[in-house]
Amino acid sequence: NFFKDIKPENCLLDRFGHLKLADFGSSMALNEDGSFVSISPVGTPNYVAPELLQILSSTLSAQDTTQQKLDPSCDYWSMGIIGFEMIAEKTPFQNENVYDTYSEIQKYSDEMRLMQVLEFPSDVKMSRKLKDLLNGLITKPRHRMSIDEIKDHPFFIGINWHSLRDQAPPII
Repeated sequence: NFFKDIKPENCLLDRFGHLKLADFGSSMALNEDGSFVSISPVGTPNYVAPELLQILSSTLSAQDTTQQKLDPSCDYWSMGIIGFEMIAEKTPFQNENVYDTYSEIQKYSDEMRLMQVLEFPSDVKMSRKLKDLLNGLITKPRHRMSIDEIKDHPFFIGINWHSLRDQAPPII
């Protein structure tokens, strides 16, 4: 499944300390090729992936959006935004006006631009591995990390993904 609305409010911890996602109202089943087609954007402004905003833009300009194929990497963008927020105490594209937030997200991921790198607050200390991971998630869809690249990222060294549910979670 593709969640489409990953945000802190939808991330819960179970009684054992493992992460659970809540509110599957906007989730979608994937097609056989691992994609989905969406004709309407869904997501919370500060966490929505730019490719979902493109659907909104197409809808507002009356372009045909019936064949907009997307994939679950939209969720990886949202997870990157949450990671950034956990460290910086704010999301990277945050404005008073939702349309300004959308504009910043689209501008950041504009296909005509060179590879963008996130700007982290100067007072925030974080490892290079975490910065690299976040930059690999919060990027243009064609440059965004795959699930295998995420699992193999140096930030996650030592994680046994196959037995994750059987492991004691980190400090809560």
